[in-house]
Amino acid sequence: MDLNSTDSNFQDIHERQPLLKQRGIITMPYYMDYDSFKEVAWALDFWKFDSVLSGRPIIKFIGNGGNFSATTAIGELMRDYNAIGILAGGSYSGHTIAFMMCPERYVYDSAYFGIHSASIYPTDRPYTNADFRIEAETHDYLDNQVAQLFAKESQRNKFDAAYWKKIHEEARLSTKLISGLELVHQYGLAKSMLEFPQDELWRIGRGNDRI
Repeated sequence: MDLNSTDSNFQDIHERQPLLKQRGIITMPYYMDYDSFKEVAWALDFWKFDSVLSGRPIIKFIGNGGNFSATTAIGELMRDYNAIGILAGGSYSGHTIAFMMCPERYVYDSAYFGIHSASIYPTDRPYTNADFRIEAETHDYLDNQVAQLFAKESQRNKFDAAYWKKIHEEARLSTKLISGLELVHQYGLAKSMLEFPQDELWRIGRGNDRI
């Protein structure tokens, strides 16, 4: 990949991702959209083809969600590059989905999820009955997709897709917060940072006595 592209937003990936070259860490952009997808793809390509480091890329998550299509595309990048996800702080909506698509996940005790039902951005034009029907069907489809992802990644059999869909539907008008401790101990969706591989701790800049 040509890292000297004329695209002004991505001329210097190392300025946008200062931990990439020396530590192989990518900080997920705060809002997920097409530009975020390009930035993460560029950073992962650098890690794969130009980095002198071995191992797997580490992705730190903290953010406010974004476009569902961009979110799932970024999530597929996590799978393609076998990324290690770290929930480093409050992460909402799409960030939780992309994090759940990381093949290996760790979470700080102070971090948390904010999940809610799928959102459809309103338009200025008047809604017809057909519009409302399509929006309802889209809501249902997206909620099903997310519920199946959470159920698949959960290590607790009692939290099936029906459970997660109910959780998301109940959060249609608000956001349900799930603490890092709950993600680890109640739902089994991630491991504690206390379990992070000892030989990789130098990459995240701290010892396990400071978690």
